[in-house]
Amino acid sequence: MKRVFAGGPPPASTDSEGWRKAIEDGALTRLPLESMVAALQDLDPRTASDVRRALLKYLSDAASRILRGAVGFHHPNRGEDIIYRVHTKICEALFRPESSDGQALRAGFADIVNFRVKDAIATENKHSRIPVEAHLNEFAEQDDSGSTLPTPANDPLCAAEEKLDVERILALVAEDRKRLAFRLYMNKPETGSTDRDIAKAVGVSTKTLVQWVEEVRTELQSKKEVQDLRKLSVGEKP
Repeated sequence: MKRVFAGGPPPASTDSEGWRKAIEDGALTRLPLESMVAALQDLDPRTASDVRRALLKYLSDAASRILRGAVGFHHPNRGEDIIYRVHTKICEALFRPESSDGQALRAGFADIVNFRVKDAIATENKHSRIPVEAHLNEFAEQDDSGSTLPTPANDPLCAAEEKLDVERILALVAEDRKRLAFRLYMNKPETGSTDRDIAKAVGVSTKTLVQWVEEVRTELQSKKEVQDLRKLSVGEKP
């Protein structure tokens, strides 16, 4: 176990004594939130319950500060309902390291909290609706350093006359991480995030993100529900 100094690296995620000392020394403010997520998820609850409680409280408070700064008081109930819902999801994800959010929190705590709250705000404002177009464009094959995605406004699955409920469509995607990646990709205009930001949040390379988005688009095209909705958008009978 190493003593935690200002500017030094955090203890290993399984080092209960190192984290206990960091807490006692008041060093958490100098350590990355992501390292605390890893410790909370990796420490043995049977031998480090006190450390995990302290880490959970610190992460919970950090999430609350981020959420309060992101949610305006003009929302119903001064934004408290949005904050409560997102905060609950974040806390649940902290204890589900196998989940997409649980993994993403280890890579970028503030990023995933901000992504989730923007999703919640968009849903409340009924802006989380995406259009669908019948004609598809092909992604150019690019290497990791140059991989980019088209903006959702120009994406074939995100451009047409009729708007479709995003939750209804995304529920058709089986894999959690791919569903999260595609959701974040669709929200690029609202969040201002880049492909690299999204890739970091879901814990993959930019090249993999491009592949995932293409795979999800292809998967959704094959779904009867989406095909029927696309027919309705151009006035055809499903």
